[in-house]
Amino acid sequence: MPQNIIFVCDHLNGGGAERINLELAEEFINNGYSVTMLLLDGKEQGMEIPEGLNIVNLNIKFNNSLFRNKGKDISDKDRKLIFDLECELDPVLTVISYAFGYWLADCFFKKNTWLWVHGDLTNFNVFKRVGSKNIFSYLNEYRRSKIEKKVFYKLFNNRNIIVVNEGLVDFYKEFSNPYIVEFIPNGVSERRFLNIENEDIDKEYDMIFVGRFSSEKRPKIAIQAFLDSNLKGKMAIVGDGILKEELVNFVKDKNAENKIIFLGWKKNPEYYIKKSKILILTSESEGFPLVISESIKLDVPVVSYNSSSGIEYQLSSGQLNQGLVEKNNYKLLVNTIEKIYMYPYEITEKDKERLSMKNCFEQFKRITGIN
Repeated sequence: MPQNIIFVCDHLNGGGAERINLELAEEFINNGYSVTMLLLDGKEQGMEIPEGLNIVNLNIKFNNSLFRNKGKDISDKDRKLIFDLECELDPVLTVISYAFGYWLADCFFKKNTWLWVHGDLTNFNVFKRVGSKNIFSYLNEYRRSKIEKKVFYKLFNNRNIIVVNEGLVDFYKEFSNPYIVEFIPNGVSERRFLNIENEDIDKEYDMIFVGRFSSEKRPKIAIQAFLDSNLKGKMAIVGDGILKEELVNFVKDKNAENKIIFLGWKKNPEYYIKKSKILILTSESEGFPLVISESIKLDVPVVSYNSSSGIEYQLSSGQLNQGLVEKNNYKLLVNTIEKIYMYPYEITEKDKERLSMKNCFEQFKRITGIN
């Protein structure tokens, strides 16, 4: 009989954290394990489900923000459902992932249960949170920060934690008193690239941005950097979000509608990455953005602000660090875009292997102690 593994995830409507959950689950299935994924909201699934993955819709809805106690009650009925599933499956490993799923940790009793953290869920530096706002904003944010600290400690205290970048290890040790916290770099699935990795695809775009249109991802900086560079072709924008209207108007104001191409959200962003000469990231903060590994896998150089240890890790081997730019050094960002466009750095098979799902899977097995 195959050994059972449980994954817990909020939903499968799209996103990097959801994709890495599916791809790691698939890797376990391909290696002889039986995997069941519990979804807080499984009504709509906008992603391809791996063959053999068992899906259970818990239909649990939490209200309010992640680090607020209000709206996080779990009914006795839901607790019993989870308890019965755990007893029935008797998993050798349970992985509770992004992000409201962490509130279900108390419902699991098997020792080998891990909370998998995919990025910066919060920070407690009040000055960073308020920026240059007035004293009233500071005091309000200070109060919110104190509340979040207490809830953060409650969620992660005495837990087994896996983080996706080394910079988060000390953060969780300082603020949550974990039982153990380990770093495992994410990886990308080989299967997803089989159809296009060796396909001869024309380079339609000089540069591409892939991600949410949010203040954290800062797509406007990416667009401005492209326009300020000496690149003469087109830039592809793959994604969607609350800043879409602002970005579209920004491009119109620059009279750049023929250069900046909004493609919307795509289920297969790797195809558009392959059609591009450079991928750019300009985020304020990140966890372990998989789009970097995806781009490297497709032999497309990456230019990125050094916004996290997860980014630095992915661009730390061979010549890849030529695309790593000091955070918020805009002039250097533009210069690096021009340099990498003219003289792309070499991407080797060794660079790709260390960013593979196989590597991620093997480290999961080693750290969690399963056979």
